[in-house]
Amino acid sequence: MNLRGRCGFSLLELLVALALSSLVLVGVMMLATSMVKFQMDSIEQGSGTGGAVYAVQRLKKDLADATDLECPGSRCAATGHSNRGDVLAACTNWSVLGDPAAGGQRIDDNAPNETDCQSGSGNVKCFYYCVANAAAGPELMRYSQCSTTRAIPAPSCGAGGEVVVYGKPGFYRMDGYNYYFERDDGVSGAALHFIIGVGTPTVSGAGTGPLQTTPVSYKYNLRVGMSKSYTDTMD
Repeated sequence: MNLRGRCGFSLLELLVALALSSLVLVGVMMLATSMVKFQMDSIEQGSGTGGAVYAVQRLKKDLADATDLECPGSRCAATGHSNRGDVLAACTNWSVLGDPAAGGQRIDDNAPNETDCQSGSGNVKCFYYCVANAAAGPELMRYSQCSTTRAIPAPSCGAGGEVVVYGKPGFYRMDGYNYYFERDDGVSGAALHFIIGVGTPTVSGAGTGPLQTTPVSYKYNLRVGMSKSYTDTMD
């Protein structure tokens, strides 16, 4: 049979076509990997941003509404009676300035009961924030108790029924600080120094090894004033 004149591909042409197809396939895989990584980064950043905003706003609101700062400070055993430490504790509707000899008194006896409490009832809300170590990184925790007087339980941080305000991927100290919270009479409140979101979560990729998301972190160096007079250094 005479095959002359028939169309076809030589072995060299087939090899060239196979090489070009492989290059195209590699390009498609790289593009798909980039798209997956971008999506993972977006989800991680969105989650980190939302969690950070919630944690900071919750902490700032509690502190801004408070009238008496217990920790850190000279009355706080949890921070070694220091004005700096890893526990932030305060109360609303309470003032030491009103009756120092008795440890203070309610500002308004007829104020309505607080509702944002994990235990107890009354119009004096005492709360604390602390940082507990966890497998995924340090967690910011909160506990609140309501009563008719000042009542702050000793922070146990992880063993006393606290709720996690911010967890994975971590609540860390600011660079250059060995504490999170600091009493700041300059603003009649406290200074807060921390980093939220340090870490690199990973998700397994199909046949390409683990795909890593880009680390996302948010640094906060804040001063928050409380609901008390700027000349009041006792509360």
